[in-house]
Amino acid sequence: MSFDCNCEGDQTLETVPFNVCTPVWVKDARFIFQILDDANNTFVNGVNGIEEETSWTALPDAVDNTKVVITPELEKVNFTEPDDLDDSENFDGASIAVGEGPQLVTAVIRTPSPEQYAALKNLACAKNLTVYRVDSRGKIMARKVGTNGHAGIKISPRTFRAKSPSKGENLVDQEMMMLKFFLPDGWFGTRDIVRPEDGFDPLTEIKPS
Repeated sequence: MSFDCNCEGDQTLETVPFNVCTPVWVKDARFIFQILDDANNTFVNGVNGIEEETSWTALPDAVDNTKVVITPELEKVNFTEPDDLDDSENFDGASIAVGEGPQLVTAVIRTPSPEQYAALKNLACAKNLTVYRVDSRGKIMARKVGTNGHAGIKISPRTFRAKSPSKGENLVDQEMMMLKFFLPDGWFGTRDIVRPEDGFDPLTEIKPS
């Protein structure tokens, strides 16, 4: 039985939505990191919608918890399949499903500068981080907050790291820096994909001055 199961009252199976049309996520191109602070860091539809360019303009240069940190272009972004959390066995001898482990996320940045490495490494000092994903078509993936808001996807605390660049032995091998963090079980249930407003390209226009 999953950690999130509600055993109170009668149990009714939940209907799976039928023939749902969802936006296709292409390749992750950039990550945008921000401190977890839903009171101040929530984009609200009709006020400062996440799809609007003006909602992002001041954030890369902010000097408080609203600040966002944008990665260079990413390669080899991988959301690994979470581990099963099993325990003991049932009367058939099968492992009892207790839950699902956190999801490991890795990504690579090619030929980072020392300044980029230092700034990204410093993110590990933040106890509670969130991440926005931007794909190669400029769509934004975020966490739904309530019925009309968006915020960053929560990263499992104290799991972020920016590793020292590695380099292979051959001439064609370039320095590659790995980013690594975990997302908690169930994060996908609140994720939302948003298309930016016409004329707004998050891949090139969300950046510090």
